[in-house]
Amino acid sequence: MADGSHFDSGALARSAPTTVARGPDISRLQTAAQRDTLRCLFFNGATWAGNIPSKAGRADLIEWGWAAYHDGWTYLTPAGVEACVAAGLVKELERRAT
Repeated sequence: MADGSHFDSGALARSAPTTVARGPDISRLQTAAQRDTLRCLFFNGATWAGNIPSKAGRADLIEWGWAAYHDGWTYLTPAGVEACVAAGLVKELERRAT
């Protein structure tokens, strides 16, 4: 730099955390009800209670923080979107678009 100071890129690397952030644990998706409900919310967006594939699946997703329910509507939370990405649903969405 012009003022004689310099940037020590090694200091940045040394101060970085040694643990890697992990995404959602998609191994939780053990039932068809859970998978179908997650897929429904991802591909259709906020869904009215009468159109949810499974109330039990919805309850599990809400318990895990992947979905939320308000005034009859169920929708994905940011953690739910991350679970969809980890489950490969974005790639499926891209395939559908082509």
